[in-house]
Amino acid sequence: MDVEKATGILCCPKCKNEIKIINKQELQCGGCGEKFEYQDNLIDFNVREQEHFNNWSGSTEAERTEKWFDQLISENYLTREDCENIGCNLNVDQLMKAIGTGLSMIRNGYYNPYNKTIIDVCCGTGSLFNDEMDYSKLSDKTIILTDLSRTAQTKNQERLNKIATDCDFVYCVCDVRNLPVKDDSADLISTFAGFGNAENGKSVLYEVKRVLKRTGKFTAVELLYGENSRTVRLSEKMGTADLATVDRITRHFAEADFTDIKTNTIFRGLARMAGDFFPLKGEESTVTIMSAIMK
Repeated sequence: MDVEKATGILCCPKCKNEIKIINKQELQCGGCGEKFEYQDNLIDFNVREQEHFNNWSGSTEAERTEKWFDQLISENYLTREDCENIGCNLNVDQLMKAIGTGLSMIRNGYYNPYNKTIIDVCCGTGSLFNDEMDYSKLSDKTIILTDLSRTAQTKNQERLNKIATDCDFVYCVCDVRNLPVKDDSADLISTFAGFGNAENGKSVLYEVKRVLKRTGKFTAVELLYGENSRTVRLSEKMGTADLATVDRITRHFAEADFTDIKTNTIFRGLARMAGDFFPLKGEESTVTIMSAIMK
């Protein structure tokens, strides 16, 4: 999708006013006047990556992260064993099988002919958009991928431009708490592992509500944790615990006036992929499929 066509769906993430092309590299908000760089169908809405999570560009210095770990250890939120555990794989095959099942469920929503405008929030490097996706079923849709990381979005753009040539993708480098999308625009919003680690998750949820059309659907595959776990205790300190458990995510969706809220935990146990911070050592996690409908 070219940027001119995309501006019919997008807006300024801060003031929600119209944005327009002012030259071959920049868009500008008609309200607050802020400018946004774009390249082909990738638009940078002037955000920063998270410092310690999903830092795809590697902009966080190892020394700074180590100091952060030391502070958490001194406050009894973390142990040295937890830090060593970050590099370990555990029951990866079972975990990936469950994740694959969940992603297939999300893809079925993409194939639904009634879903014409779709947003994937916190897309990372595009786990949903791998070889299992049937891109021939997406040719008549507008699909907006959102993530804080320009590095991740550039990789998505380069890869999908080669394998999904007939699809209308827009890549937004943005904060999911302030989506650059007009109200009541999306038929479907999806995420994979986007809410369990979200800062101020309730604000993310209300952005989803703002952008979804009435009767629009939200679908997710989430990696969630036990209510009384050390993982959730640390998440609370970090401000990422709003939607970190099945009970919390269900409750907050209900409070936001979603209906037909469904959760299905398809894996529960000790499992992790090397490089992931959560779950902490010795703690279970779940792979949970969830969906909800806007009233």
